[in-house]
Amino acid sequence: MSQTIVLTRELKLETLAKLTAPPKKKKKTELLTPDPKDKKRLSRDSIGESDYETHTEEETTEVEEKELEKTEWLTHIMKKHPGVLELREKLTPVTKKPSFGTLLRKSQTESRDSFSKEILIQLMMQHLELMGYNETLNSLEDESKLNFEQEATHEESNLMSLLCVGIKDVDKVWDLQLSYEGSRSMELIEDPEVELVDNDLAGYFDDEDLDEDESQIDVDIWDESVSTNKNIIFEEEGSRKIVSAGTLNKLIEYLSHETISDPVYAKTFFQTYQSFTTQGKLLFKLLRRYQVPKKNMNEREYNDKKKKIQYRVCAVLKKWIEDHFSDFTERLLLEISDFIDNRLIKDDRGNLAKQLRFIINQQTSGKQNSKDKKSYESAPMPITPKNIFSPKLELEHVDEEEIARQITLIDFKLFSQINSCEFLKLAWRNEKYKHRAPNLIALNKRFNDLTEWVVTTILKCDKLRKRTKVLIRFIKIAFNLRKLNNFQSFYSVLKGIEHPSIKRLRYTFEDLPRRFSDMLLDLSKLMSTENGFKSYRDVLITANKPCLPFIALILTDIEEIEQKYTDYVENLISFKKCLQISSIIEPLNEYQKKNYNFQPVIQISKFLQNFENLTSEKMNEISLKLEPENAIRSVIN
Repeated sequence: MSQTIVLTRELKLETLAKLTAPPKKKKKTELLTPDPKDKKRLSRDSIGESDYETHTEEETTEVEEKELEKTEWLTHIMKKHPGVLELREKLTPVTKKPSFGTLLRKSQTESRDSFSKEILIQLMMQHLELMGYNETLNSLEDESKLNFEQEATHEESNLMSLLCVGIKDVDKVWDLQLSYEGSRSMELIEDPEVELVDNDLAGYFDDEDLDEDESQIDVDIWDESVSTNKNIIFEEEGSRKIVSAGTLNKLIEYLSHETISDPVYAKTFFQTYQSFTTQGKLLFKLLRRYQVPKKNMNEREYNDKKKKIQYRVCAVLKKWIEDHFSDFTERLLLEISDFIDNRLIKDDRGNLAKQLRFIINQQTSGKQNSKDKKSYESAPMPITPKNIFSPKLELEHVDEEEIARQITLIDFKLFSQINSCEFLKLAWRNEKYKHRAPNLIALNKRFNDLTEWVVTTILKCDKLRKRTKVLIRFIKIAFNLRKLNNFQSFYSVLKGIEHPSIKRLRYTFEDLPRRFSDMLLDLSKLMSTENGFKSYRDVLITANKPCLPFIALILTDIEEIEQKYTDYVENLISFKKCLQISSIIEPLNEYQKKNYNFQPVIQISKFLQNFENLTSEKMNEISLKLEPENAIRSVIN
């Protein structure tokens, strides 16, 4: 190439959009029959062998003239070309404009607006050079017969920038490998640099890699041997028999057992399964479980067993969709839709098909999303100041109780959006899994921002009297948050009051009226760290809903479980560990179901989210300036 590749963010997005744009409609249909000699060459750019099928003009015209409703076009194409669906999902995070025209019949219709191979190779070379993988760079130059166009100065990888443009705003990161089974079966050449590059990208894309036990061989669910203590282990817990550990197949088999229905087990499984497998793999095995083979059974026994298992599999799917709909990507929903149309209907399971289709339609339309349903009919009237519409609305203008309400609405919204999978694999602090926990990370950040806002607001008062007055307001806010059982925000405000840069302001605290000093002492005792926050835990048990618990303590409890239990026990998935984690997650799910019934006040909410906080260094500096060490009261303003 003759010119350096310098891509701006806008150019990246524009080019990627063009890459996935549908081609213009042609007036005439051109029937191409590839030369057999070119078949090998063309196959590199084709979707599959179907591209080489011979079509008569009459057959082609029949397909093209078949009119489909716009609503049916997507499903029709996806079912006909599963490879297109897979590629579409991989491009969706980048472009947000899914397209099929440039992917279908690529051997017949070329996309002229896409990246050329030369540009893509140059992007790869620039990334390799930046990362210091010189051997791989030289090999790529030799194989591609292209010379690397080195930029004069560059600080970032254009390739990584392109990939990350679309990823930063999505909740799920797609695995960019074209085929899960195919990628695992390919023989990889031993190359240390290739391994390093793969590790660089693993944190962004490789959501399939869940650190599964390498000693476990993926066996078909119907080929695994009968249940023994070598593939599933049970323990007695009082009068109940619980699953302690098992292979993936046996855990799924027990989940859909034809004679045993264990609601506690099912709830635990769906809350924690993403710690040991993926959504796609679970769905694949459930659908395989539905296909009951006839093994050493007469016709009557077989039909009876098949019917029971198939009903249980559909019941499990229904429960999964009802309680964890966010687990399903468009590809998985399409697979279920295909299962309904091409399996249940053909098996004369029309009632089961109707139930599954109904629940999917409900979830898709949002009718089941109770978290977004709010009614303010019985909500108390907001306590608004006279200058509510003033652009200079500040803390001192608003009643402390109303501030507590608005803080609670903001923080509970974040809390209610947290999914169970965000608590697995320590996702909130594990770089590899952080993309799984956007809401949890956002709530933790909000906690810190609120604490820093309290500190900043107090330190900005250069007069002792005003400083004490603002401190009293924050004590009142903390008290009102406690009354609302919003322990998350309450402790955040309390942490701000007890911040080292504030706590050292001796004369500010000395001027507090006695009742506010006592109030602060009582609030501090409630959140005492003694005996693992025993006082707080005791209060939380009896707290009425709605309630927003202190999340950081829950994360600490989960970390202790992760340290205490291993993921595998004797090559079996440790379901006992899953039970322990689920016992922590389950109460949170119950708290999420009960909303706070307050009316949002946009003007107040706005300034409670747009903080301009001081840095830690600046906090300490200002604190020392306001009340120097060993300063006498007479010199304090």
